[in-house]
Amino acid sequence: MSAELTELNAKLDYLIEQMDAQRQRQAMLEELWRDMQPIIRDASDIAVQELAEVDGAFRMEDLVALMKAFLRNTRTFITLVEQLEALVDFMPDVNRIMTPAVDQLVEQLALLEEKGFFKFANGLLYVVDQVLSAFDEEDVRALGDNVVTILTTVRNMTQPEVMTLANRAIESVEAPVEEDVSVWRLMREMRDPATRKGMARLLHMLKALGEQETLGTN
Repeated sequence: MSAELTELNAKLDYLIEQMDAQRQRQAMLEELWRDMQPIIRDASDIAVQELAEVDGAFRMEDLVALMKAFLRNTRTFITLVEQLEALVDFMPDVNRIMTPAVDQLVEQLALLEEKGFFKFANGLLYVVDQVLSAFDEEDVRALGDNVVTILTTVRNMTQPEVMTLANRAIESVEAPVEEDVSVWRLMREMRDPATRKGMARLLHMLKALGEQETLGTN
């Protein structure tokens, strides 16, 4: 009888301990719930505020459809992540390759800036803008039709003998001339072979201009 009473008391003590432990856990949960309530309330307010911005543009069906699409394309997303990981691993090699090239490019740009290339390019853009504002579409079309003739003329004008002749003509115009030149001196100059050759070239040019005017009238 005494042994049974002792066993019964032990069971009662165990039950009382379990009940005390349960009350402690319950008290801890209630305290945790009281501590979590302000946090949950703030999170709920933030969620309501954020969702209000997409009100009318978001539906639960869209979220479900998005989840289904993600599940159907899981393999694709995994492949994409693997490719991104490979790209991240490859970036240090790209950086090692690109750094010298970028440094060289910066050096070349600095050299061009030092030589005034960008100032010249800016001035060239100004010239192009002036040309575009001064010529219309018909002028550009006419330029295209005659570009071969223009280039041929420029090529002929830049020949060494032509440039030498032009330089001599400019020097002769700029050279000082006596104010009182007699007719007899002019007659003597006409006997100079160089003068007669120049006169022949001048007459030939005048003849060519006259023929061009005649062709234009026809």
